[in-house]
Amino acid sequence: MAPYRCYLLGERAVVLELPPPASLAQQRRIWQLARQLRAAAAVREVVPGMNNLTALLHEPVRDTQPVLDWLTAQWQQTSAS
Repeated sequence: MAPYRCYLLGERAVVLELPPPASLAQQRRIWQLARQLRAAAAVREVVPGMNNLTALLHEPVRDTQPVLDWLTAQWQQTSAS
């Protein structure tokens, strides 16, 4: 599994970022994660990018670590479609 990082972007967005170079396998996995996150109640919008994904949340994040742990767990459970 390639290393990655998760971080908050403002108060309502969480980002998953993969290191370069981009690969088709990683991109497919990002697309699959995007599909899964669109069904999550806390997620307002999902923006998949090249080697990254941003999830915009309905509510501001008050406690950072649970949100980062949640996105990390979602990534680890996702396989390429």
